[in-house]
Amino acid sequence: MKNYLINSKLLLVATVTLLISCSETPKDNSPWVDLFDGETLKGWHKLGGDATYAVKEGAIVGTTTHNTPNTFLTTDEMYSDFILELDYKVDSTMNSGIQIRSNSIPTYRDGRVHGYQVEIDPSERAW
Repeated sequence: MKNYLINSKLLLVATVTLLISCSETPKDNSPWVDLFDGETLKGWHKLGGDATYAVKEGAIVGTTTHNTPNTFLTTDEMYSDFILELDYKVDSTMNSGIQIRSNSIPTYRDGRVHGYQVEIDPSERAW
């Protein structure tokens, strides 16, 4: 009987401790900004080559124009600190990427987009 009472007390203390420690996680108050409204290319512009961009079924779809310079879809706004979250699909025969912290300045190589690129390369080389 004594062991039963000790075990019951331990179970009660463990249960109370567990319930007290199950507090709700504070809400993330980061100033998230959606870059894409799901319907239009408002807030975006094209730089470089002749590829096209359109909105289809709530996604931005880029279509390559072969044998033309690289084409970039860029935001109209500049961002400093950011976390970029996205989903992507890419043709398995092509290399693609996402430019981050990049610029297009008229005095640098006639406005050529330059900067860091996150490679999306589904080929065996997997850059």
